[in-house]
Amino acid sequence: MDRRSVSSVSVLMVMSILLLSGGLAIATHIDCYKTCMKICPFQRKVCEKLCTERCHRAAAAAVADHRYYCKLGCSLEKCTKFGRDMQKVGSCENECANKYCNVKVF
Repeated sequence: MDRRSVSSVSVLMVMSILLLSGGLAIATHIDCYKTCMKICPFQRKVCEKLCTERCHRAAAAAVADHRYYCKLGCSLEKCTKFGRDMQKVGSCENECANKYCNVKVF
């Protein structure tokens, strides 16, 4: 394989792993909530509120990391070909952010 092919395969592998980790953030949120509810010493209503807030923040942080690395990988793969044409680079990066890396958590 030539150098460009190896680079493309590497970026695609990283992006695939990151897309899968977005799905893991949802599973982690559910596991977090179940565990939190089991160990919470307060009344059920208080625990529901506390656990929802705590686990939502943790899942949101995981998705934020995913988006950052997804946008980085996508822009390296798709946008560097535009060189110094900042208008095309900006448009390409927006496409990465909105089309390829826009993962919904809930």
